[in-house]
Amino acid sequence: MYIQVYLCDLIADLLNVYTQPKNKGPLVDRWILWTSGLLSFFAGALYGWSALISPIQTAFTVTTSQAGLVFSWAIVSFTLGVIISPGSFKSLPPSLRLSGFGIIACLSLSLSVFVDSYFKFIILFSGGFGTMSGAIYITSVGIAANSKKYKISTPIMVAIFGAGGAVFGPMWRLLDKKGWGLDGLLILAAGLAAGSLLVGIGSWVTKPVIEVGRPKLFLFKWRQYLNLKFVLTWLVFAFGSFGGLMALGLASKMMDVSGLSVGVVSLVLACLAIFNTLGRLSVAGFVQVIEVQNCIFIALALSMIGFLSIYLGIGLAIGLILISAGYGVIAATIPAVTRTVFGALVFQPIFAIMMTAWGFSGFFAPWISGIIFDNTGSFSGALFLASGMMVLCGLTTLMLNNLIKTTSKKSF
Repeated sequence: MYIQVYLCDLIADLLNVYTQPKNKGPLVDRWILWTSGLLSFFAGALYGWSALISPIQTAFTVTTSQAGLVFSWAIVSFTLGVIISPGSFKSLPPSLRLSGFGIIACLSLSLSVFVDSYFKFIILFSGGFGTMSGAIYITSVGIAANSKKYKISTPIMVAIFGAGGAVFGPMWRLLDKKGWGLDGLLILAAGLAAGSLLVGIGSWVTKPVIEVGRPKLFLFKWRQYLNLKFVLTWLVFAFGSFGGLMALGLASKMMDVSGLSVGVVSLVLACLAIFNTLGRLSVAGFVQVIEVQNCIFIALALSMIGFLSIYLGIGLAIGLILISAGYGVIAATIPAVTRTVFGALVFQPIFAIMMTAWGFSGFFAPWISGIIFDNTGSFSGALFLASGMMVLCGLTTLMLNNLIKTTSKKSF
């Protein structure tokens, strides 16, 4: 009953983000919100990247590190999309911008299937789809951050975005086994096209009051980003994301090397995405009993138990699932921490810069892990490095927690 009440409150908050529609009644609000969520779900399929390593290697005859570099650049592009999209197309309502982002993502993804070179694939998949995925993400999270119960709605909105990987990762893996290869991306492209169309339809019949995703990024002086709270939060996000992004990015390859069957690998990939999503959703419950920044310690516990499970030979699949869940907690906690510390007014420009921490780890984690594997034939070194990053995350979280407690909470 306790959970049901909060979920009902959350839905009510989300439905009140927009003003009353011009002529169609409250159903139009539901239409825009749920179709925006649908588009975010498809954009979040980027989290299923691990299942594409094998078809990329087959299509372009590249090494593991080169295949990992596709996703490293996709994360950099994602971060770029998060940064530049808030100030783009300011004359358009958020829902119509979402529709445009989705159409560009669809076109980029579709074209990437038919290219004949690794370089062109990186441009279209990593650059095109990756950038638009980031643009869709920041707009969706901005809607949640402006709702009344933002500590609950923000992690749930993040979870909706991340849920795409729970479906598309395993699906791509199974389709690759049946000989689809990169053609499996066309299914996602169709979903993006449908979601963009549905969001676009709703944008013509409502006029949002809240200008979600449209603050001026450079309204604040850059020296303010050297604020100690911002720096510590950035470091927590960077260190904490490293292990999770490595697990999500190279999980399929790690399980292939361990000799697991295609069926088991597909099942584990599905579990990774599901537990990643559950980790994000759990933050909405944790913040009811603990300070939001303390959720990071829950993420660290899950991740370190996961690393130990792999080190001690208890089980690769179990370890990866725990690491994925821990990463989900971190991914949902950081937006809520940012909103709590700096306020709703400047959430989007600040969080846009905060996402560079995610981009930093996302670029180096799969790439460095691939290099380690190519040179040693083992992922042990990469796992050890990721564990060290989690220790640093814990130390910086302690510093951030102490700073928040000893200083007043103020926005920029």
